Amino acid sequence: MEAAEINSQQLASAQAEGSFDASKFRQIWTSDPIPNDPITVSGKLDQAFRDAVAQALLKLKPADIEKVGAFLDVTPPGPMIAVTSETYQPLFDLATALGLTEKDV
Repeated sequence: MEAAEINSQQLASAQAEGSFDASKFRQIWTSDPIPNDPITVSGKLDQAFRDAVAQALLKLKPADIEKVGAFLDVTPPGPMIAVTSETYQPLFDLATALGLTEKDV
């Protein structure tokens, strides 16, 4: 038996280019939604600058995000949200359970 993993962004890209034949695969599990990569700003930069960048990103309208979201399979496009490490805790827990480290990335 063979098994594979594919994330929704890879799947959408493969389907769009016609390289994924769904009839040849059987989905056995789907995870809860996984947050996309965060946008970060160095903590060494001036706090006023960091706040300005955060506010600019948080105020983007979904129509503006949609322009970039099309490349990232962000459907439907929605507002950006502020996150903390708690947002990504399920991923940290999964990495721990699988014994993954930064070397595995």
